[in-house]
Amino acid sequence: MIELEDVDVVSFVAEWFDPLPQLVKKFLLKYYHKSNEAEMIDLASKRLFLKRSPCLKVKSLKDFRINCKVNIYGRYLLLVAYGDETTRSVLEPVLVETIVVVPPILYKDTGKVIQEFTAHQLTLSNIQMFELGEMEANNIASFFSSDENEISYFTLLKGPLVVIKLFGKDSMNEVEKIAKFISEGEYESGTILCPTTKEEVCALDKYFFGKDSPFTTSTASFDNCTCCIIKPHAIIDGNAGKIIDHIFNKGYEISAMKAFHLDNVKASEFFEVYNGVLPEYRELIGHMTSSVCIVLEVRAENAVNAFRATVGPWDIGMAKELKPSTIR
Repeated sequence: MIELEDVDVVSFVAEWFDPLPQLVKKFLLKYYHKSNEAEMIDLASKRLFLKRSPCLKVKSLKDFRINCKVNIYGRYLLLVAYGDETTRSVLEPVLVETIVVVPPILYKDTGKVIQEFTAHQLTLSNIQMFELGEMEANNIASFFSSDENEISYFTLLKGPLVVIKLFGKDSMNEVEKIAKFISEGEYESGTILCPTTKEEVCALDKYFFGKDSPFTTSTASFDNCTCCIIKPHAIIDGNAGKIIDHIFNKGYEISAMKAFHLDNVKASEFFEVYNGVLPEYRELIGHMTSSVCIVLEVRAENAVNAFRATVGPWDIGMAKELKPSTIR
């Protein structure tokens, strides 16, 4: 079996929306992971579009996942397929996705739970908060119950439940070991719920995130609240859990949580107020569409002003110098 260390280059079919002719162009994107360089070939003309060059905005091979975008010299390319079977065979085993269910008893420890997983080289790819009704709680309790571990559906009705998707090498086994450590070390046995087979992962993914999911409404209250967005770079760098934990530690309630992969239209519409104000507006839109971001509804008295103080100044350098205890 070919290992990643045995190959110098991996390839992908990538799409880029060219705003001037309003066309989607397709490329064969080759990534030389050992030297962090990329090469692009226009699939329509079969001509070299970008010679082998350093990837200034790419941090690691984790940035190259199907249905995610990667920044190659200011162009945010959507990876739609593997470019060859070799790439598929070496990347699929190290980018395996799995799911973790954080029950209500651990709601305020969601940030700490995420930190445990990301500290073990697992990367968050999706997350959402749910409120279960009796039927949904029964379904989840039955799904995870076994002769050795009976899950009471009443425990799933006591507050918000958070479902997290993670990816990494041997992710299912890693998640199972870490979940057991968390449960036995801090809480009652079996608190963290996770599937043990690919079929179970697919079933949970479809139930919570599929188009026919029974969860059609958000947990957002739209009352005494503000919006917080955890940007893609913070998630990729493994800081999402720290940010969420900081928010809880400051006494805020997080009443809704969901990951989004914004497209250009939605990002431009949401950040329209900054157009013409921020010099780096175009870069902001590019970054916000590059990968998954996490949107939180944060509740408190005088939530907007209080949370602005918690987050700190927009300029990161200024925040570190003047407000070192803030999120930024």
